[in-house]
Amino acid sequence: MTRHKARIQAFQLLYGLTVAKEADLGGFVERTLKAFFPKEDEDPFFELLVHGTIDNKQALDCTIGGISRNWPLHRIGLVDLCILRLALFELTYPERTKTPPKVAIDEAIELAKVFGAEQSPAFVNGLLDAAYRGMSENGGAVSAPVDTPCP
Repeated sequence: MTRHKARIQAFQLLYGLTVAKEADLGGFVERTLKAFFPKEDEDPFFELLVHGTIDNKQALDCTIGGISRNWPLHRIGLVDLCILRLALFELTYPERTKTPPKVAIDEAIELAKVFGAEQSPAFVNGLLDAAYRGMSENGGAVSAPVDTPCP
């Protein structure tokens, strides 16, 4: 499976997870993988994206909240939110994903064009660009502003 296809499938699974609001995340992920993603399509990058995004959801949401000052998380559409989480995971953990920042941003914009609303690509691009600029200013770390209400 290509990395592009892995991102699409990871987004689809993460979106389904967000909409379903399952209590048993691990069970939901495993059932969904078995039902919709054939064994021959298993891919370590896909699994890294899914599990990495799920495992770091709170930190990713904190970062999104920090870079989207006028858009609290509850106002961001679920498609855009899932795309942002996925892309920020790639931006935040490049040593694990081996994804150059500009590729992660470009891939997120492409996801937004396919799955999002008309304004989604610009919105996603703006927030990820802010995150990337923040990384450059913080020595490679994506960090939320100090006034962001995160634990």
